[in-house]
Amino acid sequence: MVFARVERRSVMVDAIGATSLLALKARMVGLSAATAEAGPSSAVTPANTAPIPPSPATKHSTSASATPSYPRGSVESENVQMATGMAKAARTNIETLNIGVSSYNGATRLLADKNYIEDLRARGGDKVVDLFIRSHQQIQRGAMMLMNGASGKMAQEFTITGTPLSKADDGSFKVGDYVQSTGGEGWSVSVKSDGKALTIANGVDVSTQIDDSSSSGFKWSALGQSVNIEA
Repeated sequence: MVFARVERRSVMVDAIGATSLLALKARMVGLSAATAEAGPSSAVTPANTAPIPPSPATKHSTSASATPSYPRGSVESENVQMATGMAKAARTNIETLNIGVSSYNGATRLLADKNYIEDLRARGGDKVVDLFIRSHQQIQRGAMMLMNGASGKMAQEFTITGTPLSKADDGSFKVGDYVQSTGGEGWSVSVKSDGKALTIANGVDVSTQIDDSSSSGFKWSALGQSVNIEA
């Protein structure tokens, strides 16, 4: 299977695409349980792109600067925690999915590079080539676990509008435009595939209270919330 060159059109993708194999393995452990719980429904399959409607939470939005404080343990405080916590979870799903795609496409691109492999054989012999192939096949397997785990969590915890993931004719994966949304009594969340989030709690926009950090160590705001990956 021949995979096309991955184009990384943003700083975020460059950052998360450079994740080491050790970091990838660490993520595999954390997501393996989610993948198992999701079952067959979490498998990555192409989907038809659907238009992204305005978030239902938008009609409740007011100025974030007017966000009031609530007593700890109150219903209002719990609404804020639910809204911001689920927005954070949605962003983690985005990050995990993109790491998986970038890692998978990168590994398969190298495995398909016959000239590189033959040059490696000439310099190091068959054992070096065998090690190279096994290690990159391991990256492929780990990347699939990341993609399936993230897709499963999205399906379990959010309503998805759009196409999170599709497969190109050459077998490589591509992240699409999509929205994760959810909500409850007194709160709602809508997070786009670029990481931009709208969170409403008690009728007030509390998006500025979402934890801005990522599990990879970057800040969503600093990276412009751009996660474009193309195959």
